[in-house]
Amino acid sequence: MFCNFYRESRKTADVKQSLKAACEGSIHTIMTSGAILVFCLASLGIFASAVMVSEVCITLFIGVVIALLLILLVLPGLTACFDRLIIRHHPENGNLTP
Repeated sequence: MFCNFYRESRKTADVKQSLKAACEGSIHTIMTSGAILVFCLASLGIFASAVMVSEVCITLFIGVVIALLLILLVLPGLTACFDRLIIRHHPENGNLTP
């Protein structure tokens, strides 16, 4: 989702403006779905009576939290660094193609 917003915005804007637009456009959806998953996994991990289910849910909970942090903190920087690979320039007509 973040990358789709970035590609669309990159057609008309520079890297910095495109990153800002991608963050503004996708942050609510990413945080909402991540928060729902974190809450469900934490609840199952805490309230599950079976030890195995509880441990699996806690492990998944930790993984989802780490994934959310990476998406929010690392993905924008990597997207800016690898902009040339994400957006390809065609020198013969000057157009950007995703």
